[in-house]
This record gives sequence, structure tokens and C-alpha cells, in this order.
Amino acid sequence: QFWLQKFKTMASTNKQTERSFSVAPSATIEKAPILAAYNAEPIDIEATASSCSSGIKVGGWTIRTVHGTIFGDSKIESFTEHLCDLAGCNVQLPEMPFTSHLELKQDDSDFVLHLGCEPALEAWATTQKINRENGKAVPIMKVAPTKEWKAGVQNASSNIGESIQSSEEHDWTYYTDWCGEVSKSDTGGVDWNSNETSGIEMNLLTDTSVPILFFDELTLYEDELHDFGDMGVTAKIRVMPTCWYLLVRCFVRVDGVAIKCVESRIFHKFGTNEIWRDSSERFADWSAL
Repeated sequence: QFWLQKFKTMASTNKQTERSFSVAPSATIEKAPILAAYNAEPIDIEATASSCSSGIKVGGWTIRTVHGTIFGDSKIESFTEHLCDLAGCNVQLPEMPFTSHLELKQDDSDFVLHLGCEPALEAWATTQKINRENGKAVPIMKVAPTKEWKAGVQNASSNIGESIQSSEEHDWTYYTDWCGEVSKSDTGGVDWNSNETSGIEMNLLTDTSVPILFFDELTLYEDELHDFGDMGVTAKIRVMPTCWYLLVRCFVRVDGVAIKCVESRIFHKFGTNEIWRDSSERFADWSAL
């Protein structure tokens, strides 16, 4: 009797679960009229074993995000070698480089803004080499054991007539102010003009009378910094009937040393020919926290 009653309870639970799931598709379909009301068209979700993509077409733009997996072994090997060439020294990939990426394409002009792990790390590696060639010190955040480690290595290497090559030093936190690569098929590139005031219209972004048509967040790469903290480069995209808004953030925390963060906010109002980018950088020494 006990097991019979148990089975009936489980069967009843399963029926309730089936009924609750049967409502989900209609809830998804109800969103379609909202998009149509703003001349927006959803991009069909495409899912494979290694990625899942989605997006939206609105205001003359096609916006697509792809969530992917961590690099495979062969990709890690080939891309590490590529980064070493760019950096001019031996470097390693962060622990979790993802194949996720984001693309915003203007349909009429072939203007493309692309964000992904590979161009972000290429920008980081190139900066290491440029700083070294220009005689500019590579900014390195050093943890407490660094002094003892370098002293031990120096003593060991001096016994065999070698020395530590400072030229091999690089920013092990993968900190970068890179915020996407921009291109146009007719010119190949785009120049940004400096402005003293921001062109981001906060009144549009805070307008609660219109819906958010599309939102997504991607992690391009992240690392736990050998258990001394963590870091990550992320991108958030929000699409409204009047505009799209993108936030690219690189956040680094080294325990006992410092926290630093660089953020780039990129904004476009539909119907205009301008894209605005605001960048800010913050740094806090650990003792000041």
C-alpha cells in the first residue's frame, strides 16, 4: 500500500509538471506581436552541440549573439602560438577562453561591430609588445609571493650563469581596454572622433514606457589568476525600439593588491548616422578598500 500510494503521488506530480510545461510555448509566442508592433523581427534560435545563437533585426540593424564553449585543445595550441608572436614573448591563454561572440551589423552600410575572445586577446598581446618596444614599462600587478619567488629563481639561475629575462614579463591579469573591432566593407575601418560631452541619451535608456526587445550577456574570457583573484571580459547588449546599447567591461581583482575596471558604453539611436562610445577606467588600491 505504501509503494502504491507513493507511485500515485509521483504520477500526479508528473502530470502537473506536464501541464505547467505545456503553457510555455504560448507564452513565447505572445512576444511576437510586441516585436511586430515596433517593426522588429526575431532571429531564429540556432543550437548545436557547441553553440547557441539568437538575435533580432530592428531599425536597420541585425544583432546576433552566439554562446559558445571553451576553446578545444587544438585551438588553444594554435592560438597560444599566435599570441606569443603578437606579444613578442611567451604568454598563455586565460583559463577559460570562450568561442562566444557578438555582432552588430548595419544592413545598409555594412558597418560591423564585432566582439569576441580572439580579437580581445590579440589586442591585449599586441599592447604587451608595443609597450616593450617603446620602452614603456609593462604594468604588472604583483602578489605577495612574487618577491620571494623571483629571489629564489634568481639564486638558482645565478648558480648556472643565467639571469631572469625581464623582457619576458607581461601583464598576467589580461587587462585590456579593448571594446570591439569596427569595420566597413568599403573602407576597412572606422575612426572615432573625440568629444568633450557624451552623446548617450540616458532618457531613451531609462524610458520605461517602451519594452526591451532583446537582451543578452556574454563572457568572452575569464581567469582565476592562479587563485590570487579573478578577472573577466564581458559584454552586455540591450535593444529597445529607439536604440541599442552595449556595455563592454574588463574587471580585475587581485586579492591583497588592487581592483581595477575599464568600461566602454556604446550607444546608437536608430535613424541617426552616429555611434557614441564612452570609456571610463577605475582603480582602487587594496588598502583603500
